[in-house]
Amino acid sequence: AHLQPFGGLRMLGDTMSRLSYSMQVGSRVHGVLTQMLDENHGMEQEILEHIGRPDCTAISEHITAEAKKRIIPVLQECCPGYQSFWKSPATEETCLDADLLELWQRASKDPDSAVPGWMKHGAPAGILEPVEDCGIFPLYDPVVDAAEVQAHELETQAGFCNYSGVEDDPDVAKELDRITADGHVATFKTVKDTKRYLRKEPVFSKIGAIKKVRNGKLKCRMVIDSKQSGISRATRKFERTQLPKALDVVSDTLCLIRVCKKGRVRYMVADFRDAFFIVPNKHSERRFFAVKYRGRILVFKKTTQGSRGAPLTWARLAALVMRLTQAVTGTATCRISTYVDDPLVAACGTEEESNRTFALTLLV
Repeated sequence: AHLQPFGGLRMLGDTMSRLSYSMQVGSRVHGVLTQMLDENHGMEQEILEHIGRPDCTAISEHITAEAKKRIIPVLQECCPGYQSFWKSPATEETCLDADLLELWQRASKDPDSAVPGWMKHGAPAGILEPVEDCGIFPLYDPVVDAAEVQAHELETQAGFCNYSGVEDDPDVAKELDRITADGHVATFKTVKDTKRYLRKEPVFSKIGAIKKVRNGKLKCRMVIDSKQSGISRATRKFERTQLPKALDVVSDTLCLIRVCKKGRVRYMVADFRDAFFIVPNKHSERRFFAVKYRGRILVFKKTTQGSRGAPLTWARLAALVMRLTQAVTGTATCRISTYVDDPLVAACGTEEESNRTFALTLLV
């Protein structure tokens, strides 16, 4: 077990004090991004306009392209021998820039060397493929964290069908159409075609729907019931994710207040849209994440809600991104806490200084 895991979702002031080289690289990135915002009038405001929008929106492509143009040379300079891995072929797709993430992780000497590979070749679900330990979160006792059944014992239950009402629910249909259009699933008409794609027999799970009303808008989130199908019993947990505690943000705020000479502490909450779907899964475990719906078979190509392994692999990615981001903003006037897929950014200083911190956080 790790005496002091690095973490990355809470109390980043302590974490970054142990990652001095990452802080140095982040400071250099901060310099080139600050210069970019200073040189391009209106760019910072365009970024800040994303705050408060009812839907998750992405930073404009022309801004991210300009930022990458400035960041990449800095990271390459900090990473001798980057040519050996830069833009190596990927077998899976993700909306995240996997090449940039790999370069940034290596240039910063961040401890989590596994995550960039997951973004290119799929993250393990803990069924057939283990989750590599990089000292990020506490480990479960392997005596307790053992699969209850073996993966080869899993099979679709006889007489399989979805829960009552799911097939007739228009919100579920709309959500499945959306994630299909976004490329998160592969669709098939027959089991034979599905087996040809998977090279194995699929194990089907039932579909569940979680509906919430947020800002007056209904949000339907689809989950697969891995527990009912028995897949969870064949899955190991490996690590215990450490999310922020109730007083962590208070503690961070007090640290900022102590050094804040002018202005005050301000807060911003962001959101990763479809967080689990950012992470591709491994093809070898894909047969355990299949559903049937209205005559179609859908196989998930990304980690899915309802699976036991997805929260950990997402947390590992989020923790890496937050450590790299915190290195850019520094810890003296900014602290970041991430509640699953919602980063809360506390920044101290004048309104102008806090806005610059928020813009850099959203940009990175």
